[in-house]
Amino acid sequence: MTGAMGGQDQVQVGMPVYGPGDEELGRVGRLHGDGFDLGNGSQHIPLSAVARVAGGRVYVRGGLDRYQTDAALDRGAATNREAVREDRGEVVVPVVEERLDVEKRPAELGEVTVQKNVTEERQEVPVELRREEVHVERRDVADRPLRPGEADLRDETIRVPVRGEEAVVQKEAAVTGEVVVDKTQTTQRQTVADTVRRQEVDVDEDYARARPALEADWAARQGRGGAAAGARRTWADAEPNYRYGYSAARDARYRDREFADVEPDLRRGYTDYTGRAPAGDDADEWAQLREEVRAGWERARG
Repeated sequence: MTGAMGGQDQVQVGMPVYGPGDEELGRVGRLHGDGFDLGNGSQHIPLSAVARVAGGRVYVRGGLDRYQTDAALDRGAATNREAVREDRGEVVVPVVEERLDVEKRPAELGEVTVQKNVTEERQEVPVELRREEVHVERRDVADRPLRPGEADLRDETIRVPVRGEEAVVQKEAAVTGEVVVDKTQTTQRQTVADTVRRQEVDVDEDYARARPALEADWAARQGRGGAAAGARRTWADAEPNYRYGYSAARDARYRDREFADVEPDLRRGYTDYTGRAPAGDDADEWAQLREEVRAGWERARG
């Protein structure tokens, strides 16, 4: 498998892979017809992302996070290329997009807590108690002899019990009420939102029709000696800039947006798209390229 730039070394298993700023992303794992996997196959890098292969190293456009996000879509694109077929003289190209599939599952959304606390209060209950009262009365009687069994002359204490009722307190738990927690099923309508991706078909035939006008624009700029002019530049040097602006204007991400709003994004994505970094100072180089990029943008917008 050769790199995206012709004449370079072949991509081989075990080669180190580098991104922008010479950041090492890993090593080449399994090779595919449309690209290769990094390491254990967690990231897939398409062949179109390879900028060059040199010195036993593979250089790709974009960082590791890009290929983590785009790996599934890249594989889908490869599947689509395999799925292209001819049917009765027509070339059928499948176009893939993602759709949301929302399912419902039981979930615990919260709880209701019923707390029972023990408190104390003093109660008074009136009760009537009976008891014996003792009354002592001394009586004088006529003299008589002692009868058998009566006390003789000795010290003696006689105890007479006094009987009555006393209050005995007992406590008993009793149910005095109930707390009822009732659960009612309700239905709530929610809108579930997520981001889905889809493939948009960019037919090269559209650019082919616009290409003569863009080349004429470049020639006119060369004749005026504008900022984009250069004594040694050719249309082949300038065309990637025009095409970059033309493609960006048709990108769904920038739909209904003006060039001035998206220019920072276009400047950052220039290297990934064209496969080359601006020479010299980025600001000066972009100032020369932006007019050609903008001309392509405006042509696509009609």
